[in-house]
Amino acid sequence: MLERQEALCSKKPEGVRQEIWGILLAYNLVRKQMMQLPILPERRSERRYKRHVKIKMSGYKRNSGRPTPKTAESKGKVLI
Repeated sequence: MLERQEALCSKKPEGVRQEIWGILLAYNLVRKQMMQLPILPERRSERRYKRHVKIKMSGYKRNSGRPTPKTAESKGKVLI
């Protein structure tokens, strides 16, 4: 409701009060219902399988971020 731009239809103050009252009542009833119903399942106490890291498959060689000595020498760079 916070991001929606609702327009009140009533033109008289009493109608505006009634619309606001209805919106607030509906909001609170929905919130109460959400608190009474179990939304999330219970957490598992133990895992069936151990966790492991998934390896990314790639056809390219890994880049360490540093140029190889052959590449640096061929471009005229000096390695320290």
